[in-house]
Amino acid sequence: MTVNRKPTGTASSIPAGLVSGAMTAAGITLILSAVVAKMIDKQLLSWDNMGYGVMGILLAASWLGAIITAGKVKRQRLLMCVLTGVLYYGILLAVTALFFGGQYSSVGETGLLIFCGSVLAAFTGISRKSKRKPRIHNR
Repeated sequence: MTVNRKPTGTASSIPAGLVSGAMTAAGITLILSAVVAKMIDKQLLSWDNMGYGVMGILLAASWLGAIITAGKVKRQRLLMCVLTGVLYYGILLAVTALFFGGQYSSVGETGLLIFCGSVLAAFTGISRKSKRKPRIHNR
């Protein structure tokens, strides 16, 4: 069976979409970490609130990274979002091993936050697509 249609659309390949989403998440993590550190340095946030800031950073970064991947790949949305979260988690583990000598503390909570952010991105996209009205074609 052959298909006589040319592929159309602007979807990118799966590896390219995954890498762009994971790198976006890592970049957002760096930027938001610098913002939280500057706020603690200026004493706008107390040191006790740093844990909440880290939780927000992980959720926001994994959510935005998964949204970027799902927007680029444009198929298998849930799988792509979860794979982006796994790749982002792997990047964070590698950075932890590199800079902190492998002292893994609270990796379970970090993984759970990243997973929740990635799945949230997938479900917000799915619910957005289900609210669209179907096109009516008049012939």
